[in-house]
Amino acid sequence: MPWRCCVPGCKGYDEAKSMGVVFHGLPTRDPPRCRVWLKAIQNPRFDEDTPVSRYSGVRVCSLHFKPEDYEEDFRAKILNIPPKPTLRSGAVPSVFPGRERAEPGCTARIRRPTSRLDVRLVVT
Repeated sequence: MPWRCCVPGCKGYDEAKSMGVVFHGLPTRDPPRCRVWLKAIQNPRFDEDTPVSRYSGVRVCSLHFKPEDYEEDFRAKILNIPPKPTLRSGAVPSVFPGRERAEPGCTARIRRPTSRLDVRLVVT
């Protein structure tokens, strides 16, 4: 079964064939971390009150993780085989192209400039 990424607007499945995108399930065995993932993903279908049973098919693609979120696969290096992407224990999806950048809980957002001279902070 081909996986789809649950991040709104993500086209990870379409890029998976050509880019080597992999899919990660939510960390359901670690409820506090799972809530952090859900908050980061911002999918309106899932929130911290959603029963864990609904997360079984939910996946996040590797496009939403930084390279440093992955453990180094020493076995693959030794055997000269392709590495198996394994997330570090504290990794949280944090790469969301096209989404406004703002720290969690921050009420300020940075608006994309319409020209080189139009750079300002919009406080909401």
